Amino acid sequence: MIAPLLAAALLTGIDADPPGTEVVVVVNRHRFEPASVEVRLGTRVIFHNSDVGDVSWTVVASDGSFESRPLAPGGEWSHRFVERGKHEYFVREHPETKGRALVR
Repeated sequence: MIAPLLAAALLTGIDADPPGTEVVVVVNRHRFEPASVEVRLGTRVIFHNSDVGDVSWTVVASDGSFESRPLAPGGEWSHRFVERGKHEYFVREHPETKGRALVR
């Protein structure tokens, strides 16, 4: 079920999306895929842990504005971006794993 969402995210993640659109960002092997998304105001970004094994990740906004619950493999959590600007985030367990959403 994630494959169509992932494909749509990878194809449209660079372009601005209509309000209310969902974009998937995959956390896999200590990186976000895609590492950067450009979306319109109101877009919901779904963070999906595609790692295998007993690995959980927590996605945290660099400015502290959001934090996911720990995402077990296959787990998802989402955040709706309601403020314009650049929103950076990282994986708490691996702070060098960084991503960003540019909200227009």
